[in-house]
Parts: sequence; structure tokens; C-alpha cells
Amino acid sequence: MLGISTLKQLESNLFHLNRSSSHFVANLFRNLLKIKFSKKVQKNFSSKNTKSSRPERMNGDIHDHLGHQCRPQIVRINAEDQTGYTSLLKTCSSVLHNGGVIAIPTDTIYGLAAIANHINAVQRIYEIKGRNFSKPVAVCVSSFRQIDELSHVTASESVLRELLPGPVTVVFHRKDTLNPELNPNTALVGFRMPAHRFVEDLCRQVDAAVALTSANRSQEMSTLSINEFEELWPQLDLVVDGGVLSRDESSRQGSTVVDLSAEGQFSIIRDGSALEQTVASLRKHGWKERTVK
Repeated sequence: MLGISTLKQLESNLFHLNRSSSHFVANLFRNLLKIKFSKKVQKNFSSKNTKSSRPERMNGDIHDHLGHQCRPQIVRINAEDQTGYTSLLKTCSSVLHNGGVIAIPTDTIYGLAAIANHINAVQRIYEIKGRNFSKPVAVCVSSFRQIDELSHVTASESVLRELLPGPVTVVFHRKDTLNPELNPNTALVGFRMPAHRFVEDLCRQVDAAVALTSANRSQEMSTLSINEFEELWPQLDLVVDGGVLSRDESSRQGSTVVDLSAEGQFSIIRDGSALEQTVASLRKHGWKERTVK
């Protein structure tokens, strides 16, 4: 390898060569030496000091090889680019099936999603939000068949079709087919089928029940754009940007949660953003509202 002293000696010799009227040849030789020297130094520096740039997860956050927190991959939905859209669905599915936690848009607010059977991933959701582990999370599905497979459905399909897909969470008694470590402190489970094309397509792509809850710190305001939960980004594996979901602040109320576990009777657990239409639909089908004591 060329050292500093060697380069200086060559420079001195080239100076005398310049004076002997070989100016052009001298300059050409000098430039070639500098390029060669620069490449050798760069190669040596890179081989000694450059480590893998693949981010690693430390204490729940994503860090680079220097220990700095990394931004997760943020991808904007572009349904007009069919190739890119399909690729995004496959990427999200892969991340979820590998135990990842991602942020996605819904028909109301942004949510955090993980495969319901990946209990470690679900636990990460609670940790990211700072959520009390005794509070249940909803399960997002792509079909009424999945709801029937995971719970004791008391409502007819005609009733369900008036409520779903939409900004409603329907609650039934769970079956043993649902992961027993998910919401272990309750015999009930809430199901979501958001009226949002990306979520519908993602659930079909994943082909598994997805645990879903709001993308915000517990007890803080729910979010309508990804910038509103930027503080959570370092702990997420992927953020799907669906733009600003609504200019209507009432959307922040999230879905209306209704308990349908007793056939013919319903009770509202959370008013949410679709209370009036939910109650009207159920009453039209002869359901009576019961008071929760």
C-alpha cells in the first residue's frame, strides 16, 4: 500500500520532471497516482470499519449497527400501481407471519396489527401502546366464515351484512379454536371487518385472524394520519401510509363496539363513530337493547 511518505517522494520527483519540460506527462502520472491512492485508502477503510447495515431489534425497538434507532419502512398505498400494490400486500403478509407488528389504515383510524396466533407479536402491541394486558384487542377477519370458526355466532348473516364491513366491532362468545392466550381474561371476542379496501385485501392475503387495536399510546388520542403516531415508529416493523383518513374528528372515536353474545339482545360497549346506524340496524331486525349492569 502507498504511504504518505512514498507519495511525497513521488511528488518531489514529479516536480523535477515538470521542470524538465515534460509537464503533460507529469500531470497525467500525478493524477493516476492520486486516483490509485484514493481507491486503496477507501477500500482499506471500508473493509476495516464498515459493518452490516441490516437493522437489528433491541429492547423492542429497531436499531442500526451503531445502536441508533431506525425508522421503519414506510410505504404509501398506491392502488393504481397494481404491481406495487400486490407487492405491498405480500410484504405486509410476510412481516406479519414472521411475528412482526405493522401499522395500517382502517375505515376509522390507524391501527396496529399482528397475527393473533403470534402471542409474542400481540404482546409487543401491548408494550408499544403501554396498554393494560387485561384489556382485550379485537380480531380482524376477511369473512363471516372466519367469525363463525372462532366464535359462537348468534346473529344471522343478514344482520351481520348490515353491520359489516363497516366501522363496527361485533362481540360474541369465543370458541376454543381461538388462540387461548389472546384476551385470556374474557370469554368474549370482538371482530372487525373494516370497510377499507387495503385491510380487506390484506386479511385475505394473510389468511389468518389478525389482532387489531388503535395506533396510539394507551389513553391518548387515536390517530388519523401516520405522523400523529410518529413516536411509535421505531418500535414497528412496517408503517402503511393510507394518507389522512378523515377530516371529521368524530372518526377518532373508532368503531362502535356492540355485544351480540345473547341472541336477540344487544348492548353497546363503546359508542364509537357508527352508534346510530348500528342501533337502527339491530332494531330493524327485532333485536332489543339490554342494559349492562
